[in-house]
Amino acid sequence: MTQTSIRFVTWNLWLTNGDWQKRQPAIVETLRRLDPDVVALQETWHDHDTEPSQVASLAAALDMHFVVSPGPDGFESPIRNAMLSRWPLSGTAGGLLATDIEHRYRSVVMAEIDSPIGTIRAFTTHLEHRYNKGGLRQRQLDDLVGFIDQHHPVDTPGFPPVLLGDLNAVPDSDEVRRLSGRSAPYHDRVFLDAWEMGGSGPGYTWSTDNQYLAAGNPQWPNRRIDYVFVGYPSKGPAGRVDRITMAGDEPVDGVTPSDHFALVADLRTAEAAGLADDT
Repeated sequence: MTQTSIRFVTWNLWLTNGDWQKRQPAIVETLRRLDPDVVALQETWHDHDTEPSQVASLAAALDMHFVVSPGPDGFESPIRNAMLSRWPLSGTAGGLLATDIEHRYRSVVMAEIDSPIGTIRAFTTHLEHRYNKGGLRQRQLDDLVGFIDQHHPVDTPGFPPVLLGDLNAVPDSDEVRRLSGRSAPYHDRVFLDAWEMGGSGPGYTWSTDNQYLAAGNPQWPNRRIDYVFVGYPSKGPAGRVDRITMAGDEPVDGVTPSDHFALVADLRTAEAAGLADDT
């Protein structure tokens, strides 16, 4: 049977905050129910000092391949980005992004996936979180888009690049407006926001509907800060959004998995019928 869509999930897992030992099974069960092809993770850990790798544990539970962001020299936090894939990885790469502190740990990770429809390059990141650092997030996105250009130039045939992650910025922020082409883009490159193409409602992934946010930060506004972006232009139907929804917004055995809700996006393959090429 021809595969007509690829399922991508992106999720910030909140490191070891809260009762993570109880949250871990809820994360696994949520992902298992979603049955994703590609999973982008933020605030996960690998080579933790006292606990086994969360990335490796999730990959084993879901029978997936994985790549983890680099661990910068001198940085002691376990925070990592990672990518999981149903199919083997034919290549991986990672890079560090701009910072205004001593240690660079904000990163981008690329997985080159050997899928049934050909090579798919997926990228994940987690940008600066401070509200007043929009300028720094723009510098980080400038680094990130330059990194994507190195690994998937605009004229590369096949499936477009997919950028997933927690940008810690809302859709009308300067940093996201540049990424989506509403303002002067980074490196003359534009990405399409999958939620705008196929989502329903405000899409708040950082929400007081989440028990952890309601209890710990009730004064923070509801925000859409997690994204699936698809490189533009694409040749034909590849990368178009069939469906995008939130997930991880329901408890599993009474446990909410993370302080962020996840996004689940089904993106069309080039084999999807009934669509004309882009012009």
